[in-house]
Amino acid sequence: QYVRFQDAAAAATAHADLLLRPLGLQQLSYIAAAYAAAGHRHEPFLRMLTLVAADKMEAPRRARSRLAAAAAAAAAARPSSPEAPLTFRTACVMLTALARLRYHDGRLMAAMGRWLAAALRSGDVTPRAKWKGTWLAAALWAYATLEQIPARDAASGAAAGDSRSSTPTVPAAATATVTATATVAAAVPTAKTEVSAAGAVLFTEAAEAIRVDPGWIHLMDCREALWALWALKVAATIYNPAEGTAAEPAAPLVLRPLAMEVSYTPQPLVELQLLERAASQLDQLDPGQLAEAYAVAAEAGFGADRDMQAALRRCTLARIAAVRPQPLAVMVASLALLQVQDVTWLTALAAACRNQMINMKAEQILVVLHSFAVALRFYYLPLFHAAAVMCTLPGFARLEQMPAGDLVRLSAAYAAVGHYEAILMRRTAERILFLGSDATSWQRASVVHSCARLSYRSNPLLRAVATEASGLPPGPLALVAAAYGHLQFRPRGLLSALHSARVTEWQRMGLTQRAALCWSLLVLTGGLAGCDGDVRGGGGGGRSSGGGAVTAAAADFTDKASGADDGADVDVEPEDEDKATATAPTSKVSTSPSTSPGVRAGGNDSVQPQRRRWRQQQRQRQQHRQLAEALCVYLRALATTDWRAWPVSEHHHFQLLMACSVLTWREGDQQQLQALPKKEKEEGQLGGDSGGAGDIGASDNCGGAGGGDGGGGGGGGGSSDGGGRPLLRVPPAWAIMAAPLRGALRRLPAAATRRALVMHHRLRQAALGPWATQVADVVRQVLDGAMAADAATAAESGQTWLRNRIAYSNGIAAVAEAEAEAALLLRGATVTHGSLLCDGALSVDVCVEVELEMGLEMRSGDFHAPIKMLALLPVSTTESETITETETASSRALDDSVGHREGSGGGG
Repeated sequence: QYVRFQDAAAAATAHADLLLRPLGLQQLSYIAAAYAAAGHRHEPFLRMLTLVAADKMEAPRRARSRLAAAAAAAAAARPSSPEAPLTFRTACVMLTALARLRYHDGRLMAAMGRWLAAALRSGDVTPRAKWKGTWLAAALWAYATLEQIPARDAASGAAAGDSRSSTPTVPAAATATVTATATVAAAVPTAKTEVSAAGAVLFTEAAEAIRVDPGWIHLMDCREALWALWALKVAATIYNPAEGTAAEPAAPLVLRPLAMEVSYTPQPLVELQLLERAASQLDQLDPGQLAEAYAVAAEAGFGADRDMQAALRRCTLARIAAVRPQPLAVMVASLALLQVQDVTWLTALAAACRNQMINMKAEQILVVLHSFAVALRFYYLPLFHAAAVMCTLPGFARLEQMPAGDLVRLSAAYAAVGHYEAILMRRTAERILFLGSDATSWQRASVVHSCARLSYRSNPLLRAVATEASGLPPGPLALVAAAYGHLQFRPRGLLSALHSARVTEWQRMGLTQRAALCWSLLVLTGGLAGCDGDVRGGGGGGRSSGGGAVTAAAADFTDKASGADDGADVDVEPEDEDKATATAPTSKVSTSPSTSPGVRAGGNDSVQPQRRRWRQQQRQRQQHRQLAEALCVYLRALATTDWRAWPVSEHHHFQLLMACSVLTWREGDQQQLQALPKKEKEEGQLGGDSGGAGDIGASDNCGGAGGGDGGGGGGGGGSSDGGGRPLLRVPPAWAIMAAPLRGALRRLPAAATRRALVMHHRLRQAALGPWATQVADVVRQVLDGAMAADAATAAESGQTWLRNRIAYSNGIAAVAEAEAEAALLLRGATVTHGSLLCDGALSVDVCVEVELEMGLEMRSGDFHAPIKMLALLPVSTTESETITETETASSRALDDSVGHREGSGGGG
């Protein structure tokens, strides 16, 4: 069939005078309809066909003699002759065929539009037959569709038919005709003006005819009413007088009277009647046609009508089980465009999509997931799980059929609803890497950002994107920076690439993108974590040796700064801190110029790690200076911007302001402590040396926890370890960044900064408050159940809840319980939670106070025996029991946790 249509089109194009010009308009329209039905689009043939049809349409207008008019009247009796006049059906068939072939011809469209408008105005066409309503709706749909198709030949000539003369297969006679036609068309206005004028008049007359005679509406079924309504909606947009698209100032003399009346004014009554007709006939549509109604309603914008939505919802729920995958995808995409939030409607469609998932193609799965997740924010767990299975299951593997753009949308859909599928994320990362040059750096960056939102980390993909970070534009650069900051992953060379990109792309970035980049630099460098690094101390325990605080100060995130290829976490691991402590005291001696050249082999082995550690510390200081510079530049950008334009909806902006305030707050605490009298300082140091973890002043003095049982005071800022040897003190990160940040913060509007910090506290309270409430409720329920169980079983068996917890914990606890031979009765418990500010940052605590009845025979002076016994209670990741003797002890433990900023091990 293709060969037949192709050969016929080539022959008709080559011999147009013999094959096309002898035919009439009705025969030409039937030929165009045949090619449209076959879907065969041969542009040279269509160019010649529309040229001949336009010439025949304009021939009666150029006829001036009565002889030609008489000949045309005589030919009316012979409809099949080439001289037969144009009919309503012929014009509608021609326009519909051109619309289905997506071929735009300005001359023919304008001529057809003028003729149809004149026929409707004169009353020659009346709604007396069923096919007339069908062809009117088809003509309106075709004209609106052709108006939306860009005219390909508009740029090469003034008229739509000017480019036909460049076809090499056109004979000489046809070429002369085309040249003459182009010469005549040069005197008339552009084809756009003529087509717009004719279209506005056509839609005006059609709406008026429907308003005057409602019989037109009763001749249309549901699909035809939807076509007509969609066309009227499109015409109201295209021929809006305010946009100036219907008429242009340079209108010709012939069309100037018409140009004043070409604007189309919508008629709400006509549109309402068509909408009611379509809604009343929706039950007659099959699932495929119902999906078409969805698409038309969404595109035209009348799907928001309540009656239309109710009809669509009713018909969909009635036959949802019979809908195939393609109509389902169209329905879901249409509802996403309309932003429908009906839970019952969406749930039924999501369940149907889940059931049809095995029959869906890759592009259909992508449309469904993207519509539900990104557009509607509707989460249906079985649907997303089934899609992940179909994308990764061997034998189906829809993921292997997706290009890079589809992978971006797929990962974004799962990230939008927070649905974690490890296998799908891994296959997506492998697929985007496998595509290589077929995927752009922006697409790889988008996949990394989506994986980061799900907290999924693919090291090969992260390393590949890190190598491209320096050449990314501002948008993808901000996404990549935020992703690496969220994952706390820093491969080799990433930090330097981000700093260089910040220097080159800073002027092109917006405030939101700058905030994301600076926040990532803060996280990857460890600016705030460096403050906590002074707090944690060595070994990770609260009862550490005296060198613990010095370890944290001397090894300020050394391993993270080394940029290991595996991407170390932002936090320092305890064993690496111990190594840093071992090499820190001797690094200054080993790297000094006075080192003797005659060193033993063992000494040379220890020099290399010490030099490496010293270089790493120098690199850390340089990175902290670069971080301080980036933060100061961001704060200066805020100072030069109106506070109303600050990115208040971006959480990175709040976190940066909070981080800068915490850093400067810490420096203020240090200066305040240095201003204390000497006696108070010594008392603070003594408190730290004695192992008291509750001294806030001691912890703030050097930023570390107090000394351990050995009495080696590392918490008071001393210059020796537990053995009395001198120590090398390295300035922490906050000491490098605090001074420039304090000056930059002072330039910001105080009220705006305070407002941002208060809003940040409120957001954190809103996020952490419900969590603390849930934890407190769970603990309260457990304790209430324990008290009820103890009250019921204590008198019978003596096996109480608390006694069983101790007995099943471990052997030591069982021995202690057997030795004590005491009945532990839980008499009461109080659970409270609240938020507090610590160094300007917000934290939430849950406090548990337990009232116990313990039948112990304590010896004189042994007041801590019950507490030693209760210290053997098991602690798990899901629940923990905290027992305090009095309210004073509970308050002291709470002060402990505040003073050590969640980092020390001495808190309650």
